[in-house]
This record gives sequence, structure tokens and C-alpha cells, in this order.
Amino acid sequence: MKVNVNYENKRNLILEAFYKLVAELGMENVSITKIAKAINIPSSLIFYYFKNKQELIYGLIDYMFDRCIDVSIPPVEMSNKDVKGEFTKFIDSMFSVKGALDIDSRVYFSCVNIALRDKKAKEKFIAYTQQANEKLLRYIEYFKDKGVINCDNATEIVYYLMVVIAGLQDTLDFLDDHEKFKCIVDFHKKQLFRFLAFIE
Repeated sequence: MKVNVNYENKRNLILEAFYKLVAELGMENVSITKIAKAINIPSSLIFYYFKNKQELIYGLIDYMFDRCIDVSIPPVEMSNKDVKGEFTKFIDSMFSVKGALDIDSRVYFSCVNIALRDKKAKEKFIAYTQQANEKLLRYIEYFKDKGVINCDNATEIVYYLMVVIAGLQDTLDFLDDHEKFKCIVDFHKKQLFRFLAFIE
């Protein structure tokens, strides 16, 4: 058991160093040697955990998504008797695009670029999207069942939300105006509440 914990810890240490270097230098400028130097281990030891750089990149994609799935779709407290308040808190948290703030865009888009050319990397993105959609669908159906929102098709709401949130994340990356971004977020939240017949 201890060996497995140590193995996972060392593996995560390598991935964390890789993540930070990609954020700083870009994927194309990060070598195994630079990763090893950043955490003061021999380069050969990285190959004990990842058989080649491609496997290391797949590990980075998993590491990135593990960091953001719980943040980008925050948990719903189903024991909260104030279901309306819980829905508002949930939407506020989703629209804060905290997942975008916790994941460095340079790392994310480097991984997207790889997924556009690499079948296995693309499958990882698809699997993450499905996992995120399923989690969000459970929450939307919960709020629908509680009578807080009104929608004929919860799956369509999930797709709508995921597209809006992705668009907001991209906007956040390129819009250097906090007040303007807040106005855009508020507009989309109001549209969503109207769409779902939610009355605050």
C-alpha cells in the first residue's frame, strides 16, 4: 500500500512540474530534462513512471481534468432545505468560471491542440466532457424534480450551460476588463433564469 502511495505521489510531482513548465514555457519548449531538473530527479526516473513523452502528455491531460471537474461543476448540497437558494448558489458558482481560473489557459490550449491531432488525447477530452455532462445532468434533474426550475429536456439545458460556460471561459482569457466581464456574466445568468422559469 505504501509503495502505491509513494508511486502516485512521485507521479503527481512529475505531472505538477510538467504542468507548471507548460504554463511558463509552452508545450513545445518543455523537455524531459527540464522536468527532471525542476524537481531535482534524474531524467531516467521519469521514464519509470511514463514510458515516453506522449504518455506524459496523456498524464498531463488527466491531471488537468482531475483538477478542474469538481471546481467547474461545483457540488450541490442536496440536504439544504432552501433549494432555491442552493440553485442560485450553484449557478453563481458555475458562472464564476472558477474552473477557468484554476486551470492555466496555456496548458489547456496546448492540450486541446494535441487532442486535435491525437486520437487518444481526443478520447480523453470526450470522456471528460461526458463525465462533466453527467454530473451536471444529475444536478439539473434534481432541481427540476424539486420544482425550482422548469424544463422539458434536462439534457438540452446541460448542453446549453456547457456551451455558455466554455464561451465565458474563453472571454475571460481575452477580455481584460473585469467590469465588462461581470456584465456579460450577469446577462447570461438572467437569460438562463428566464429560460428555466426560475424566480429568485
